[in-house]
Amino acid sequence: MRNRPLLAILALLVGVLPAQSEAEAPSLGDLKLSQLEQRLEEIDAELGRLATISLRSGIGSIGHRSRNHTSNDHVEWVEIEFDKEYQLDEIVLVPTLWRDSEKGFQADGFPDKFRIIVGKSNDKTGTVLGEYGSTPDSFQSIAPYTIAGQGVHASWIRVEATHLSQRAFDKRHVFQLAEVFIFSGEKNIALRQPVKVSSTHPEPDGSAWNPRFLVDGHTPYLMNAAQGLQSLAYISRHGQSPVLTFDLEAEVTLSRLHLHALEQSDTVPQAARFFRCRGTA
Repeated sequence: MRNRPLLAILALLVGVLPAQSEAEAPSLGDLKLSQLEQRLEEIDAELGRLATISLRSGIGSIGHRSRNHTSNDHVEWVEIEFDKEYQLDEIVLVPTLWRDSEKGFQADGFPDKFRIIVGKSNDKTGTVLGEYGSTPDSFQSIAPYTIAGQGVHASWIRVEATHLSQRAFDKRHVFQLAEVFIFSGEKNIALRQPVKVSSTHPEPDGSAWNPRFLVDGHTPYLMNAAQGLQSLAYISRHGQSPVLTFDLEAEVTLSRLHLHALEQSDTVPQAARFFRCRGTA
């Protein structure tokens, strides 16, 4: 038997158990300690099957940010146009992250209030799918914000920030996002589609901020399966024509092939090529 305080077990159950109807949910006071411990073991087993998460390090694209303002009452938006009309099942907004020396990683520039507008090619006004908002600190989680698509059909979608939040480094009000995923079934229909924005922050060429980075498929997170071996960085020698072969161990039907960006190393920061400058006095 585990030597854990009963209150700690109850707290874990309250935080992890999925919602049940009143008819199904037993009273915690009616459960024996052995029953609570058995349920705790079941929860631990479920948690062990979840993917593990870490954050990207090194250099790379970040996302989009609008012009900054002195107040929060400016409307800023991003709009993604699909290649055809789709049924929308889920919308995922990925916040940009800020490394705070005291609080750790925080969402930065995610709007305090926003709405989702969807429309078809012959409808440029669109229909409000939903409006979202709360207290200024409610959207500081680093987790993606997911919204049900309600099965509506659309050929474009707009995320409209109606109440801006302050970015961390100078407290200016701005609208920032790292990525937007729009799922129709299992397909991300926003991937590499045209993006329109209300404004962009002036950036030099080659900046990590650009509206196209909203739909490039890159997020601040690295997801690893709960089981299996960790992947290792593979870098070929310069001048070679490398061949990378995967043994599938059996004949299968391939429906899709994904090629991802170079995995550089497991160090922090990640290894990157340095350029040497030479000069004469």
